[in-house]
Amino acid sequence: IADVEEENSEVKDLSTPLSRKPPVIYISAAAPSSIGKYLCSQLGLPFSCLCLVPCAASSSTFNETMDLASLERSLNEDVACGKTPLLLIAYGGTPMCGQNDNTSHLRELCDRYSIWLHLEGNGLSLLALSKPPASYEACRKASSLTLRLSDWFNWPGTLYRNTDANAAQQLIHRLDLMKDVTRLQQENSVNPVVVFRYKPSDNTNNQNLSASSEDLSNPNLTDDSKEANINIVAPVSSIVLNCYNKLLSFHLSNSVSSMNIELIELPKDGYWLKFDPIKTAIKYKTTQDDVDEFISCLRDEITVMNVTISSKSYFETAINSNKRLRLAEVDQVTGLGAVQFVPEYLVHDDIDTAKLSERKKSALKK
Repeated sequence: IADVEEENSEVKDLSTPLSRKPPVIYISAAAPSSIGKYLCSQLGLPFSCLCLVPCAASSSTFNETMDLASLERSLNEDVACGKTPLLLIAYGGTPMCGQNDNTSHLRELCDRYSIWLHLEGNGLSLLALSKPPASYEACRKASSLTLRLSDWFNWPGTLYRNTDANAAQQLIHRLDLMKDVTRLQQENSVNPVVVFRYKPSDNTNNQNLSASSEDLSNPNLTDDSKEANINIVAPVSSIVLNCYNKLLSFHLSNSVSSMNIELIELPKDGYWLKFDPIKTAIKYKTTQDDVDEFISCLRDEITVMNVTISSKSYFETAINSNKRLRLAEVDQVTGLGAVQFVPEYLVHDDIDTAKLSERKKSALKK
């Protein structure tokens, strides 16, 4: 009994500092919710110890990096309230887009408040290269790292090859040359994850519609010439854009399965296509030839989509100018549309319905 009482007194002594100065664990909003819950369950802490740090606001593009001003404000408020900042979980390659938190600044904040800095992310695998990108050097200053070798090496399998990492850089270079492709970028950082989508450029709106079926099949035209001959006559809505990117992901995945293109949905930005060679290159044996084939298929798909979108307004005008035809309402957003044939006896208003057959009367009512 004396031993039990002594143990209980020790537990009370340990719990007293936690109740007076409860610990706080700061986690990036880009992290999966399961990380914080798992951490609290392993440490025996309540979920109230978790503090979610929002991502930095950006009006131009989607941003998954941690908002440093918001983090520093939370640290000051928690210290003022008597809490104990304990741990900060940041990213060297966020789960969705592979972006990097400002590790240098985070290291300074952690040193100032005596916080343990832990880094997650697939981008940390680049530290294994003989010459890691400069933007990842600061990741070495973290107190600890999570290295997901099972994902990177696809155990059981061979070791990571530098040629697979080059596949992403090759794809980035080729995508940046395509005017109707928008790539998600992070300034002053090398990102091994490629996130992009189809989006007709503004320059295309000023060109003439001169691409016919004969033009597109002309072997003397280069891919760039074909692409330049396509005209988008009207702005494309976000709904239509999302539908075309969803369709593009489906076609590319079937055409070049070794690239393992993933469709992701970013808040407020809609659907994007994602290529993550660190997780998939070894498993699917992605090569430079696969990248070349992928770009070729992407050009073909974009050419078809540009022609379809630019021809849609002409298609609707032609249908509306013919009394025997009318546009049909369909749920499918992509494509030119659906047309319905209207019989002549339904076109005129002065038809003697008494002379019509029962079938025609039924059609007239519809």
